[in-house]
Amino acid sequence: MPSARPNSKTRLARSLAVAVIALIPAACEGDGQAEKLDRMVAAEAQAADHNGDTAGAIRLYGALYDSNRTDVTVIEALARNLRRAGQAQNAWTLLAEAVTRLGPQPQPRLLVEKGKAEIALGRAELAVPTLQAAVAAAPGAAEPPATLAIAFDRLGRYDEAAVQYTTALGLNPDNADVLNNFALSRALSGRIDEGVELLRKAAAKPSASPRIRENLTFLESLRTRPQPPGPGAMPAPVVR
Repeated sequence: MPSARPNSKTRLARSLAVAVIALIPAACEGDGQAEKLDRMVAAEAQAADHNGDTAGAIRLYGALYDSNRTDVTVIEALARNLRRAGQAQNAWTLLAEAVTRLGPQPQPRLLVEKGKAEIALGRAELAVPTLQAAVAAAPGAAEPPATLAIAFDRLGRYDEAAVQYTTALGLNPDNADVLNNFALSRALSGRIDEGVELLRKAAAKPSASPRIRENLTFLESLRTRPQPPGPGAMPAPVVR
């Protein structure tokens, strides 16, 4: 099958990325000019990220990272796009180095992304302590416990996952993705009826994706089966 051709927005974003990055050496001659260029690159990086241009986002965030290796937002975004591009090991290496370099104060956003990379690498046992540290560092944020729950699911520790999903939903009850993932977790633990009810709530949220509605149909079909499916037969959780 021939590869999909980039659309006009993606081609424009990539052209701008090349043009902007090419200006960086000259901009380094003046601090004010460099700061202005960094803002331009950041805007283009965010646009590429929003439009799903992962390769463009990696190039642009990579340029920003090369000019400032302490910007947590840039490190997080670069690692996220590396992971989405199937480069979870590169994302993990970037994050592990950054977490160490930035000192003893925990950076919960980087820890969450590091945990996601560890899950993507099939190392959920490493993700658990990483994400527990993120939960402790940001007790008011929903993403750390929601991601920790996925790590527990990968290890078959469904009751512990349920505690984390409940915590995340207490902080962000309208998050359709978390409801979806909690539903799949309940189904994996054999509680299919609970999973169906959670997915019905998720599907009713304005932010619900077609994928969530498809998962609801799938879980409803499991009610007639004598045994719940194994992890390999279940839909994958949503990880942004």
